[in-house]
Amino acid sequence: MSDFPPIDDLIGALMEDGDPRIRAEAARLIGEMSHTLNAEDREFAKQALNRAMIDPDPSVLMSVMSAIGKFPTQVEEPEDDVLEDDSAPVKADACAVCGRPMALVDADTCPQDNCPYKG
Repeated sequence: MSDFPPIDDLIGALMEDGDPRIRAEAARLIGEMSHTLNAEDREFAKQALNRAMIDPDPSVLMSVMSAIGKFPTQVEEPEDDVLEDDSAPVKADACAVCGRPMALVDADTCPQDNCPYKG
């Protein structure tokens, strides 16, 4: 048996109660019970918390933000084909003679006689 009030009652208090202390407590309880909610109620609760982000009372906003942070994050597993990379490997542009990166090759001062970048 759950020690929490019904989620519908908490959401109603969060959205409609005139007392900011009640709204803040409702948000706190929604966050505390977030791991026990089924998928439908969890989505309903997250939507209510998002709507409550415009509450004019700072204590309610703090409770709402804290509650949102307590919701379990859902990370989808990537599909196998997403991880495959058929592209050619990246090759750094480097001088064929000295091996230095192209950005560092100065053709005017290169000490190599056979520098391909000398004019």
